[in-house]
Order: sequence, then C-alpha cells, then structure tokens
Amino acid sequence: MKIITVNNYEDFSTDFPVSQDILPPLTEKDFNLSGLDSKIKNRLFQLLISHKSAFARSTVELSAAATEHHRISLQHDYPIKCPIYKIPFNLRNEFRRQITDLEKAGIISKSNSQYNTPALFVKQKEKWRLVLNFLKLNEITLTQYFVIPTFDDILHEISRSNYFLALDMKSAFNQIPLHFAARHKTAFSTPDGDKNEFNRLCFGLKNSPKAFQSIAQEVLGDLLHNEALVYIDDIILFTKTIDEHFELLGKVFERFERIHLKFNPSKCQFLTKSCKFLGFVVTMEGILIDKDKSVSINEFPVPTDQKQIKSFLGCCNFYRRYIKNFAKRALPLTNLLRKDTPFEWTSETQEAFDDIKKAILNPPVLALPDQNAELQITTDASSRGIGAVLEQKYPNSEVKPLYFFSKKLNPSQSKYNATVLEFFAIYTALNFFRPFLLGRKFKVFTDHKPLAGFLSNKNPSSKICWKLALEEFNYDIHYIRGSLNSVADHLSRCINNITIALPDSKDLINMQHEDSVLSTIIQKIDQNDVSPQISNYFINGEGLLCNLSKRPSRSPRSNTTRKQVCIPHCLKAKILESVHSEYGGHLKFFKTYHRLSENFFWQNMYKDTKNFDRSCTICLSRKNAFKIPPAPHQPVEQSKEPGETCHMDIFGRSFKTTPKVMGIHKRHISSYSTHVNGRVEKPNQSLANILASISQNTNDWDEQLPHTMLALNSAIHEATYTSPFFLEHGRDIRLSYTYEKNSDTPQNKREYVEKLLPSLEHTFNKVLNNLKDQEASHVDLSTRATKQHHYDYKIGSLCFIKTPNIKSNLSPKLRPKFEGPYRVIERFSNVNYRVQHVEQLRKRFNTHVSIG
Repeated sequence: MKIITVNNYEDFSTDFPVSQDILPPLTEKDFNLSGLDSKIKNRLFQLLISHKSAFARSTVELSAAATEHHRISLQHDYPIKCPIYKIPFNLRNEFRRQITDLEKAGIISKSNSQYNTPALFVKQKEKWRLVLNFLKLNEITLTQYFVIPTFDDILHEISRSNYFLALDMKSAFNQIPLHFAARHKTAFSTPDGDKNEFNRLCFGLKNSPKAFQSIAQEVLGDLLHNEALVYIDDIILFTKTIDEHFELLGKVFERFERIHLKFNPSKCQFLTKSCKFLGFVVTMEGILIDKDKSVSINEFPVPTDQKQIKSFLGCCNFYRRYIKNFAKRALPLTNLLRKDTPFEWTSETQEAFDDIKKAILNPPVLALPDQNAELQITTDASSRGIGAVLEQKYPNSEVKPLYFFSKKLNPSQSKYNATVLEFFAIYTALNFFRPFLLGRKFKVFTDHKPLAGFLSNKNPSSKICWKLALEEFNYDIHYIRGSLNSVADHLSRCINNITIALPDSKDLINMQHEDSVLSTIIQKIDQNDVSPQISNYFINGEGLLCNLSKRPSRSPRSNTTRKQVCIPHCLKAKILESVHSEYGGHLKFFKTYHRLSENFFWQNMYKDTKNFDRSCTICLSRKNAFKIPPAPHQPVEQSKEPGETCHMDIFGRSFKTTPKVMGIHKRHISSYSTHVNGRVEKPNQSLANILASISQNTNDWDEQLPHTMLALNSAIHEATYTSPFFLEHGRDIRLSYTYEKNSDTPQNKREYVEKLLPSLEHTFNKVLNNLKDQEASHVDLSTRATKQHHYDYKIGSLCFIKTPNIKSNLSPKLRPKFEGPYRVIERFSNVNYRVQHVEQLRKRFNTHVSIG
C-alpha cells in the first residue's frame, strides 16, 4: 500500500463528500483533557485546533485517505452470493440510520453487483454496529504478504519515558479507498431490498488489518520504534519531556493530515503518565495489566466442564507472562483437560482457580526494556516443569522483572536426569528470550551447582555438542542457592539429549592405561616396537590409543581406512548398550556392528556384538516374523542418482493429483502386500521397531522421531555399505561419541566442492554396483526358495483373497481369513493379477499372489 499526493480534489469529489468548512468547530469538550494543568491544557488545545482536519467526530466527517486504492485479489471471478440475514424490527430504524450516514460520508454507494454478502447488527457495549459477514469472500481472497507485529514485539519496544499519548483512529478502515475494480465484490443487501457496495476498505475483509498497518507504518516513517509504535489503528507516542511531546505530536498530526487520515478526538489520551494500550497500561515504571480487562476474568463463574476450563485458561493465557509459576498454579486445572481424566471439581482445583484470578488482579509491574540496565536470567527445574524469569538490574542495584514464562513438562521430558533438566531450562529460556539477549552480555543464574561448572568450563571436550547451541549468546553462569531462586515453570520445544556412556578423553586415556591388554600395547608403542602384532595401533593427537583398520571392500567411500578408538574391557558393555539402544534404535546386528566399527575397536568385537544383539530382551520381544511361502523376487530398476525414484507409503488422498502437476510417473502396488514396496516398508518397519523400543508411552512417539531418524540416517545400510547421511552430504554425521574430526577438513568453499564432487561420483558408482549385486543375489535366493511353489493363474481361474482387515462383528479368532470367490480377469506378471468378485461385479482390484 503506497501513499499518494492529491493535487486536484475534484478528481476525488465522491471521496470527500463533506467540506471541513461547514462542520461545527471543535471544542474542548470534544477532547479528553481532564487532569492537565491549565497552562498545559491551553497550549495543547491550541495545537489540536491548529490541526483540526486531523480529527473526525462522526462517520460523516470522514474522507478518503490519499493512499493507493486497496485491491481485492480473488482465486476466481465467480460471484459470491449469500442469503440476507434478518434484522429485528426494533433495530431496523437504527440500521437505516447507519446506512444513511455511510452513504453521506461516501463510504458506500448503490450497487447492481452480482456479489452479495449478508449484513447483520452486533452489539458492542451499549451501541449496535453494522457488520458484514465476509466469510465466503475471504475464503477465495488471496492473502496480502505483510507481517503485523505481535503484542510482545510492540510493547517491549517502548523505552523508559515520562509522558505517553495514545491516538485512536476514527473508523480506520473506512478511510482507505477501495479500488474501483474491487468495490462490487463488497456488495450487500438490506432487508428493505436496497443493495450497496463499499467505496472504502471495511471491517471484516481478510486483508484490511494488514493494509492499514502498512499505511500507518509508512506514515510514521522514521518516528516508528524511536518515539512511536502502531498496532493497526492504535498508536502510542512516548517522550521524556513535555516540549518533546508537543513537538512529536505536531509532526504526527502533520503527517496524517497530509494524507487525510483522521483520529477520534474523544478516545485519544494526551500527555499522561500512564495510558491504556492493547489491553495493558503503560507507565513510567513499566507495563501493567489493565484492571478493566481483568474484571471479566475475576467474574468468571466456576467451570462445570472442560470447555469452560479451556475458556478460562484462554483468557488468563493473555496475561501469563505477569504471573510467577503460572504452569504450576494452573496444573490442577490443566490436568482436567486430559482425555482419560473424569471431570471432578475438587478443593485443589478451586484453590488453583481462585489463585490465578487473584494473581491477575494483583500483578507485578513488568519493567520496560532499558539498554543501560544489565540483563539476567534465573532458571529452575523440577519434575513438573522448567522455567525462567528475565530481569533488568539497574545501576542502583534495583532489579525488576521484564518477563515471566511458564509451561509444564510433558511425561517424556519429566524423566530427564537433573543435569539434563537444568540445562533444558537454560536452553529453552535463552532461545525464548533471544530477541532481548542477542548482542548483549548477560548473566544466567541456576541453583544446580554442577551445571554452573559444566557450562562455564572452556575445555572443548566437555559435552561440546550441547554447548554449541548456546554459542551465539554472550553470558556468564552463576550459582544461586535454591532458597533465593523462585522462577516460573516453562515448557518449550522438546529436545532429545542422549548421553552416550563415554567418559572424557582424559578419563578414557587413564582407563586405557589401566586395562591389561591395552596397557601392554601402549608400552610397546612407547618403546618403538615394530612387531606385526601392534602395527595397526597408534596414539592420536589427544593421547588416545587407536586402531587403523580397513573398511569392507564393498564400502563406496574413497577413504578405505578408518581410525578406531580402542575401548578397554570395562567399557565394552556400556558402549554396546549405548550404540545399540540409544543411538542405534535397536536395529539388527549388521547396522549395530558397522556403527561400532566406524569409531571403536576391541578384540572379538564382532562376536561380542552378535551375542549382545541376540540377547537384547527388547529386540527379542519385538522382532518376531510370521513366515509365509515367498513369491518369486521381482527385480526393480536401480536409480542412478539420489531422488530419481521415491517409494512412498501415504495415508489419505493428498497425493492423488500431485504427480500430474509435477510430471511424476505414479505406480500403485497390490493391497495387503507390503513386501512389494519393500524399499519403503522395510524402513517403516525399522522405524516402528525403534519407536517401540524407546517410547515410554503411546503419547510421546512423535517426540522421539528426531532420535529415530538420527539412528536410521547414520546407520550403515546392508545394500549400499554406507549411511544415508553420507550419500546425501558426502561426509559422516558428527555424533557426540566422535572423538576426532577428519584431518583433511577443507579450508574453504572451493576446496570443499573440489573434494566433494569426485568423492560423491565415486560413491554413487560404487553404491549402484552394490545395489545391482544385491538385487542379483535376491533374485538368486528367491529362485531357489520358490522352486517348489508354482504360480501360474490363467485368465478365468477362480481364487480366494486373504483379507486381514475384513470388517466383521465376530471376534478375531472366528472371522474368515479369506474372501471370495474371485475370478482372474487380467495378468500383469507371474505374481501380479487383476481379479473380479464373482457375484459383486463392481468389486475388482489388483492383487499379488502372496495374498491369493
């Protein structure tokens, strides 16, 4: 939306229906000037009178602003026609009066449009307001791409000031002209049979708020953020002195007069020490809850069902940043929202209900952001929640809260150990308060002393993977006694903090020296022994004993050797448990062993891994297969590059039209024959097994997906002999148990590309050969396994189809396992057929011999 300059008012005669010269003059009663000193009041009134064209007392006094006309872009041009709403007879005279006022102001005019939107009357306080239901029109309106700032973004930009001024636009949207080609789209009918359309922007249109916000921001220009803030049609000005206030007010009036935008004189607040803005009260000391807004919460009746609890908490949530321990206080109420929890209003829930209402009626004053004050964050955590408070410390040592933040933990997060939980509190707090913290040094207070030492430690081997997430912040960690730490509970996004059972490098070096086998090898290396038994061993840059081994011959990686850290006997069980369970997702032996061998080494590791995998109780309880006679293996054409072929398992119909649009060739598989689409079903099976192995309950499986995908994408695949991550990125994924980075890390982007392209070409060629070899092996095995099974159904043959999901009122044990008879009507291959039900002729589908 652009501002334009109007030089010839005759061109806009219909948009300026009332001359300012014939309007009654503004008086002191038209403004809210109570409480001001007489001298200041007179000075202010003279300023207001000198800018009389910036005000409108009624709708008739409005004119069209000198801005670019607003357009309404639709997905199609088919007229939207809705039935007329009935207006009560006792309100029709008021309805007609408002229609007449809108016509006099040039906001609406008669129409013969084919569009029709229903009009209705809505009561607001003591008045009735004409409203149009643009729901159908908004559904086909294209969205204007302009971001309106949030409440918090606006409120926190108000600097410490002594004087405030709140300006309210008069029917803001009705002052913006609509484009001539868009006006007929806003047509509406009245119960009297008249039809009108809007000449100006109106309330209820999809893009009205964004359009006006963009205009207001453009008008304020350089004043925005420094001395003025705007949220749609609400504007607040703030200054330190009275003279600055008058100067700023004059500038704002001049800018809005220039484009003929008008304010409502009775709703503007001038030269106040505090003013209401967006449901809050802005003062010199900080931001308060508007008591008028909190009255409705105080009068809220005792909830009698879950819907009323949601309504109450929804009202309170707007002010939750003012309330310490909101999550903990509201927990008895939020617990009643669980699906399986019966609704019982107890003394505990009543206490929580009353406590929250009392807290909202007596909130603390939240400070305004001050660049000269120090920032500090205090965090705390418990099994019920984690939280933080952002505070400002002034030069006189006074500390004021800036923001409280609180939510409860979910069951999965509540099981974190103490250190992880305390770190989670810091991690989420710093990320939530990020807009306040970036570019400034601040302090973090925690009552978990080990964590303070851990995060302050500059040793790069101390859990660097956790600390890297906070590297963009400039902070110091300080310990604070628990008795001095009272902050709110806080829930943010879930993060999986998996701690593999590995000590730091220094501790591992000591363990290697204490191990009887490894210590002997270390001594021989120190003595420069060159015997063949230790030729593959060496000491790396950190002082760790390592083993140099060759990768399998089928590995597509250009680097055929790998450096493995030698593991002492005391750590074998822990390493196996961590790599197989925590990082490996309880995958089978092949993936577990190759994951181990990429990083670790000990004698008989192959045998130990196999025994561990066979004895894992979780694996034994999950991976039991139902053996059925196999069908002959059908070779699949191998892809020559990543992404050429995509195997998908989709629920619903969302993919139905996508292939045609994107030029994708789509093929369907037979029902109930998942093995036909094995390239996606096999990973899905692994996915389900991992989730079943690590999920604590049925509600947290989605939170474990990042961990699950990490396990799959970093595992060595049996067919490719490398990991999916390596194929995609040309390097191994860096996990917390990786002790040493690759020594040939490129120094710049050019070197990176020069090394990456040949490496990936070599990898892809090797992987393609591996896949072809595996395909040939599968065909050979399938041929030998299916020699005794002869599949050759002729056209017209009768058969029964296995239907595992057949609907029946019988118990599972009594349900029929097959359905039919079906007749073969088409043969696609020796394993795929199309069948038709003998009696229900419309029932026909493709099937696979394994279910026939």
